[in-house]
Amino acid sequence: MKANELMLGDWVFHIRNRIVSGFEAGGPVRVLEIYEHGAQTTDGFVRYEDLEPIHLTPEILEKNGWKTTDRYRYNRGNVWFDIINRGAEDFDIEVSAYDGGFAYVATIYNVHELQHALRLFGIKKEVEL
Repeated sequence: MKANELMLGDWVFHIRNRIVSGFEAGGPVRVLEIYEHGAQTTDGFVRYEDLEPIHLTPEILEKNGWKTTDRYRYNRGNVWFDIINRGAEDFDIEVSAYDGGFAYVATIYNVHELQHALRLFGIKKEVEL
């Protein structure tokens, strides 16, 4: 990952023990501070190349009170979060908002992107893993 993709409080996946054929999984961590070459996380200081996004899954969405049936709309004022099930484990969220001249539309695939969208619209909802 890159520093400009992260915000304080983001959930990301820490990869530990690089091995030749891939990675041995570490676990989810929260970003506490952002520096030039890495981030201070709940696991300590981690280089950006050892962090990966956590993809949205039905389990994560449902744990946070979102339905993962074919289509689900979560409305907060002028902000709509549409959860779209495209089959198998392919979920994404389309976010659209209109607030007196400001329009925003994005597709979200990862937990930290969902956290950014919630913060952008002032929705105080902590994402649980």
